Amino acid sequence: MTIEEQIQKLATTQANLEILQQKLSKNNKLMKEEIAQTFIFELRDYIDSLSIVTDFTEKKADREMEVKEIGDVLGEQNQLLQLLISELQKLIEEEGSFFDQKEGALRRVFSNLQGILEVNGLMLQDNLSFRRIFKEQSTDLTLEKEGASEKKSFLDRLFGR
Repeated sequence: MTIEEQIQKLATTQANLEILQQKLSKNNKLMKEEIAQTFIFELRDYIDSLSIVTDFTEKKADREMEVKEIGDVLGEQNQLLQLLISELQKLIEEEGSFFDQKEGALRRVFSNLQGILEVNGLMLQDNLSFRRIFKEQSTDLTLEKEGASEKKSFLDRLFGR
């Protein structure tokens, strides 16, 4: 798998995770749980951090994910990050370029990816706690259609409009 293919796969899984994270953050039941809320916000930070390499390619979600798939996707991204880090290490040693980045910029991307890989490992650990809370809540992620979840204002309820 070439570096470009690895980055494209990383970008696709990033887009899929982002859609799921947005759905999770709109779920009031989950957001009331501190552990779940922290996981959802950390997931957002992790997704944003992947942009250091995924900005070089187009991000398109290819499917809708479920909560039970988060661990699998994070594991897949872990492998992709490890491959990417080893490829970048070779490029640094050979004084090659990576999307027109050379020397210092390449080393910065390399060190950032090592940090992202560490965060990925932490997210994999936190995912277990999050899934437990998610199962306890037996939360349904199907979001209501726009407008259907709108609450009436206080005055509308007061005057029955």
